[in-house]
Amino acid sequence: MANFRQLEVRFKGRRAGRIDERPDGSTFLSYDPEWSVPIGCSLPTVPNVHVWRRGPHPFFQHLTAEGWLREQQATVGGLDQDDDLGLLLRYGGDCIGAVSLHAADGPKPIPLSPNLVVCIT
Repeated sequence: MANFRQLEVRFKGRRAGRIDERPDGSTFLSYDPEWSVPIGCSLPTVPNVHVWRRGPHPFFQHLTAEGWLREQQATVGGLDQDDDLGLLLRYGGDCIGAVSLHAADGPKPIPLSPNLVVCIT
């Protein structure tokens, strides 16, 4: 894992903090200093940093698709199905609910065409 990824966390469209990936595969959510509203019951603002040892915190893992949709998203996005952070980086801007995730640095992922047809063989 040469490049470590960073995701911007938004709550109702406003930046709340960011997720950083560490060399050991862990991630941490750090709320912005001025942010005071928890984005979820399991992620209070005090303390303002939450570390998870393997991949993203389950709160964020549950924002990814499951089953056949996850397979298709991984295939179309050129990702490993087990790469929760990669799936969030690619598709996290279109989550159901108030939380969305976006690339913190660098170019934004290119959105898929709404007319894309995927054939399952």
